[in-house]
Amino acid sequence: MIIKVIGNCCHACHATYQAVKNAATDIDPNIEVQHVSDIMQILQLGIINAPTVIINDKIVTSGEHLTIEQARQLILQNR
Repeated sequence: MIIKVIGNCCHACHATYQAVKNAATDIDPNIEVQHVSDIMQILQLGIINAPTVIINDKIVTSGEHLTIEQARQLILQNR
Protein backbone atom coordinates (compact mmCIF):
# COMPACT_ATOMS: atom_id res chain seq x y z
CA MET A 1 0.00 0.00 0.00
CA ILE A 2 1.26 3.44 -0.95
CA ILE A 3 -0.20 6.58 0.58
CA LYS A 4 0.65 10.04 -0.72
CA VAL A 5 -0.07 13.20 1.20
CA ILE A 6 -0.05 16.09 -1.24
CA GLY A 7 0.59 19.62 -0.07
CA ASN A 8 3.16 22.36 -0.10
CA CYS A 9 4.35 24.21 3.00
CA CYS A 10 1.14 24.76 4.98
CA HIS A 11 0.57 23.70 8.58
CA ALA A 12 -2.45 21.56 7.63
CA CYS A 13 -0.37 19.65 5.06
CA HIS A 14 2.41 18.87 7.52
CA ALA A 15 -0.04 17.96 10.30
CA THR A 16 -2.03 15.70 7.97
CA TYR A 17 1.16 14.00 6.79
CA GLN A 18 2.15 13.29 10.41
CA ALA A 19 -1.34 12.01 11.25
CA VAL A 20 -1.34 9.69 8.22
CA LYS A 21 2.20 8.49 8.95
CA ASN A 22 1.35 7.74 12.59
CA ALA A 23 -1.90 5.97 11.68
CA ALA A 24 -0.21 3.93 8.95
CA THR A 25 2.59 2.85 11.28
CA ASP A 26 0.03 1.74 13.87
CA ILE A 27 -1.87 -0.30 11.26
CA ASP A 28 1.09 -1.81 9.40
CA PRO A 29 4.71 -0.63 9.54
CA ASN A 30 5.14 -1.72 5.90
CA ILE A 31 2.73 0.89 4.55
CA GLU A 32 4.67 3.44 2.52
CA VAL A 33 3.72 7.06 3.24
CA GLN A 34 5.07 9.77 0.96
CA HIS A 35 4.83 13.54 1.36
CA VAL A 36 4.63 15.19 -2.06
CA SER A 37 5.45 18.87 -1.73
CA ASP A 38 7.12 19.57 -5.07
CA ILE A 39 4.88 22.00 -6.95
CA MET A 40 5.63 20.41 -10.33
CA GLN A 41 4.56 16.97 -9.06
CA ILE A 42 1.43 18.47 -7.52
CA LEU A 43 0.52 20.12 -10.83
CA GLN A 44 1.18 16.90 -12.74
CA LEU A 45 -1.20 15.08 -10.41
CA GLY A 46 -3.84 17.75 -11.06
CA ILE A 47 -4.29 18.53 -7.37
CA ILE A 48 -6.03 21.81 -6.59
CA ASN A 49 -6.84 21.56 -2.87
CA ALA A 50 -4.35 20.74 -0.15
CA PRO A 51 -3.85 18.64 1.76
CA THR A 52 -4.95 15.78 -0.46
CA VAL A 53 -4.54 12.14 0.52
CA ILE A 54 -4.15 9.49 -2.18
CA ILE A 55 -4.26 5.80 -1.29
CA ASN A 56 -3.19 3.38 -4.01
CA ASP A 57 -3.68 6.04 -6.71
CA LYS A 58 -7.20 6.98 -5.51
CA ILE A 59 -7.97 10.39 -3.99
CA VAL A 60 -9.68 9.69 -0.67
CA THR A 61 -9.80 13.20 0.77
CA SER A 62 -8.95 16.69 -0.39
CA GLY A 63 -8.76 19.98 1.47
CA GLU A 64 -9.24 18.42 4.91
CA HIS A 65 -6.86 18.52 7.87
CA LEU A 66 -6.99 14.96 9.25
CA THR A 67 -6.56 13.73 12.80
CA ILE A 68 -4.82 10.43 13.47
CA GLU A 69 -8.19 8.72 14.00
CA GLN A 70 -9.61 10.11 10.74
CA ALA A 71 -6.47 8.97 8.91
CA ARG A 72 -6.74 5.52 10.48
CA GLN A 73 -10.34 5.17 9.32
CA LEU A 74 -9.45 6.24 5.76
CA ILE A 75 -6.58 3.76 5.59
CA LEU A 76 -8.69 0.89 6.88
CA GLN A 77 -11.56 1.72 4.49
CA ASN A 78 -9.22 1.84 1.48
CA ARG A 79 -6.99 -1.19 2.07
